[in-house]
Amino acid sequence: MASEKRLMTHYSSIREATLELKKFYKAGDLSNSLEICKALEKVDPKNKIAKKIKNKIIKMDPYILSLKEIDELYNNKEYEKAIVICEGLLERENHTSKFFNSYGALLKQVNQYEKSLFYLNKAIELNNKNIAAYFNKGLVLSNLKKYDEAIRVLEDLVNTKEYNPNECYCYYLLGMNYLEKNLIDKSTYYLEKSLSINNNFNSALINLANNYVQLDRLDKSVELLEKAKSIDFKNPLILYNLGNVYEKLERYDDAINALEETINIKHDFYQAHSNLGAIYKKQKKNNEKAIFHFDQAIFYNKNFDDAWNNKTSYLDEIGDLEEAQKCVEMAIKINPNNSDAYYNFGNVKQKFGDIAGAIQMYQKSIDLNNQKVDAKWNLAISNLLHGNLSDGWKQFEIRRQRKTWVKRVFNGKELRSVNQLNKGTSTVMVYSEQGLGDTIHFARFANLLLPYAKKIVLEVQKPIKLILSEMNDIDVVEKSSSIIKTDFHIPLLSIPKLLNIGFKQIPKPTLIKHKFEKEKNWKHIFKKNHINIGISWQGSQTHGDDKKVEKFQRSFPFTSFNYLKDLKNIHLISLQKKNENEKQLEKLEVPVLDLGKDFDNHEDAFIDTINILKKLDLVITCDTSLAHLAGSLNVPVWVGLKFVPDWRWFMNTESSLYYPSMKLFRQKSWGDWKSVFLKMKNQLEDFKNEQR
Repeated sequence: MASEKRLMTHYSSIREATLELKKFYKAGDLSNSLEICKALEKVDPKNKIAKKIKNKIIKMDPYILSLKEIDELYNNKEYEKAIVICEGLLERENHTSKFFNSYGALLKQVNQYEKSLFYLNKAIELNNKNIAAYFNKGLVLSNLKKYDEAIRVLEDLVNTKEYNPNECYCYYLLGMNYLEKNLIDKSTYYLEKSLSINNNFNSALINLANNYVQLDRLDKSVELLEKAKSIDFKNPLILYNLGNVYEKLERYDDAINALEETINIKHDFYQAHSNLGAIYKKQKKNNEKAIFHFDQAIFYNKNFDDAWNNKTSYLDEIGDLEEAQKCVEMAIKINPNNSDAYYNFGNVKQKFGDIAGAIQMYQKSIDLNNQKVDAKWNLAISNLLHGNLSDGWKQFEIRRQRKTWVKRVFNGKELRSVNQLNKGTSTVMVYSEQGLGDTIHFARFANLLLPYAKKIVLEVQKPIKLILSEMNDIDVVEKSSSIIKTDFHIPLLSIPKLLNIGFKQIPKPTLIKHKFEKEKNWKHIFKKNHINIGISWQGSQTHGDDKKVEKFQRSFPFTSFNYLKDLKNIHLISLQKKNENEKQLEKLEVPVLDLGKDFDNHEDAFIDTINILKKLDLVITCDTSLAHLAGSLNVPVWVGLKFVPDWRWFMNTESSLYYPSMKLFRQKSWGDWKSVFLKMKNQLEDFKNEQR
């Protein structure tokens, strides 16, 4: 509004102000003309020119004084008072486009969107060049979630010649509407355009940074958020988003610092508490802090399902399954469409041994979010564990979308059907993809391709190339950087899906080479008139299973063998590698022979192990490559399994589908190795009698 202060600030004299008034009036700018008139009346009440022009303006536009008052109330956020004035003016006739736009804008501010839209359309009918009315209409349509209509109105607006190209907000609004439609590229285009006009527009910086996260441009996202932070360093939303991006970049210390800053500024920022707890859990930096922040998130918002779900994941990981189930049930009660919660519920059910229930939960998770790779992976292994081989093999292909998958490049086509093959000409590369035990276990399936192709090449890890070299009619080669030319290629563990392998089609164990040119003489390690038992208790410590809390690990404590101490005429020989055997074995109450550092100290793996296995009466081991090796050599092998084992051992059976000489000893509950070894102890008595 013009005022005496403004008049004295902008004009050096009343004469200059009067000349400016004439200029505005002649140009048809009634609004600014009226402001100068009112200001002149205050400093020069007898100014005839000001009075004359003011009367002409009021005659031309009877509503102009009311509209000025409405504008002042709008700017002061006194929307209800302004609406009352507008409703009074509605009874008059000959309303202007500006009036309807003002009324529509006010109704928008009090969330009366449909009514607002009605009057904004009237404003446009009266003046189809009313830029403000089009813009407000776009805002209202966006609030009504009519995003397509909002986009159409706003794009038409920015393409009119009347639109000011230096106005950034309309481009921002377009970006946000496209974001609501999940059209990230379009949203990004308009948000970038908005920032090209005003690179300090923080809302655009924040939302564009979020878009860059979805586009996997994480470094660019950090750059924008850091800029936003420099503009408004106490904005908790900026710090929160920054923490989440740092977490995705695996810059965990930076993520923790940003989220800690967030809650220092806004103590009740429950999403930040929840995410901070998840980072502490994931990195195992501080379990106490993890549970503290989950509980803080729930304290500030007991209906925040993500916090309940994150707490579920934490409790599941530390083994508190009963509390984990309570939390995940609460998460689902709050939000029955939370895909992550059903995934975690599947994990909890699986650990309870309810595999059928886990399958249902994973499927529900996928139904809600078909992009959830972890749920698809767990569904696959649950189906395999449950014996649903046909579904499981198909779903097992999702492993190629997991972060652990190493994509390989070959010069042939991928083998997707045996119908692609010609028995007389086709060559196929079958390549290993997981651990040594997996390759020993699954190498047998390569033989099943022989009836369909001229030549099968099996690429395996270098350490086990020698022991697999006698597979019938298979060219076994070691994995290297050079590419062997074949017509087709397929990952080893995809063959069961390719051939739809059922229980009856599983082939005999992999043929293992058991005679070598240079063999050490291990006869001295065996005791006559004793049951000679090879033992192993620890799998690879880099394996995911052995990074879990102890009761969920596949490996068992070496002290478990103490349960066998009362048995007579048994002789235990350690086949354990890469452990401080001597120090560990000293703590045992039962004698165990350690083979020393020279045991299997070769470039080729398992040479000594195989020589010893051939002469052993029995092997007792955890679920590791030794179990596969002994089973492939048809050596009696007893495998101790955790409560819910790896999928290949299925549930509730003492025999192995893959190895006739194998016997499975299962925990009755998580961490219960005592019952496993007491059962072994009892059966060892019978085993000794059978050997006599």
